Amino acid sequence: MTPSLDIDWTRNGEGTPLYMQLARSLREHISGGGIDPGSALPSERDLSELAGLSRVTVRKGIKQLIDEGVLIRKQGSGTFVARRIEAPGAKLNSFSDDTRSRGEDPGVVWIYRSYALPTEEEATALGVAASARVARLGRVRLA
Repeated sequence: MTPSLDIDWTRNGEGTPLYMQLARSLREHISGGGIDPGSALPSERDLSELAGLSRVTVRKGIKQLIDEGVLIRKQGSGTFVARRIEAPGAKLNSFSDDTRSRGEDPGVVWIYRSYALPTEEEATALGVAASARVARLGRVRLA
């Protein structure tokens, strides 16, 4: 199934680089069930034409998703949506629910709370523009 890439590149992302916008669009399409795990993506050339972006931009967006584990690249075969493996007992409970289930009261001590411009690595990981403010939070959870 070919992903829908009908994106208004001028309004989406408030200055976010196009490769990040493409990666976000593909990530959302995959997580929304638009492309099944194990399915092949169109070629970089086809994605480039579909999105109206350069192949370099498409390649960068795909690389970001490969680095995140959303996609896998098989040499000579193409790029595929990664299969998610859930191990038995892998379901996570919230810290608060887990603490309460043991008869204790959860708590928190804030070490720091601030807003700042993201580093290049943070902007890439969060998919935000370098000029966007991000929250920095440090806390210790208590049980």
